[in-house]
Amino acid sequence: MKQRLTMKKSMEVTVEEAYRLFEKKAKVRNLSEYTLKTYGYHFDAFVRCIDKSRLISSIRETDIDNFIMYLRNECGVKPVTVNSYLRTIRGFLYDCMERKYLKRFRISLVYAEKEIKETYTADELIRLLKKPDLSKCRFSEYRAWVFDEDKVMEPYRYILKNYILIG
Repeated sequence: MKQRLTMKKSMEVTVEEAYRLFEKKAKVRNLSEYTLKTYGYHFDAFVRCIDKSRLISSIRETDIDNFIMYLRNECGVKPVTVNSYLRTIRGFLYDCMERKYLKRFRISLVYAEKEIKETYTADELIRLLKKPDLSKCRFSEYRAWVFDEDKVMEPYRYILKNYILIG
């Protein structure tokens, strides 16, 4: 008589139990303490939307949509921050999908417009690059100028020299 292989139904795991396994895996991977704290903070926000004693297998895309709406409307966070939360929760849920606790579904990030940052004017650049008067300035101002001059201001000095002051 041939033996049949049958697959057992995966162990029923709660959201909290699945997160503890994910957290343990993150510690094994030697992620930084700050990363683990961020994961915990984002998970706490996620379980404010869903019950942490709920079975992980019951999580669906609609739960992710509700989480996004919660972050936007109740927490008032910007789309870039929503994406930060989603990256963490997506990593957690994709780990659950790999462990076969959860059916596979895609978790997409939200659209976030990039803010255009104001750039320095030519006059502002000249003032920033001007060496401070050593008889009147504090040491901290001089120190900041020295470090800015050496590292941060190199591209600006090039622009001033080649495009603004000459051209």
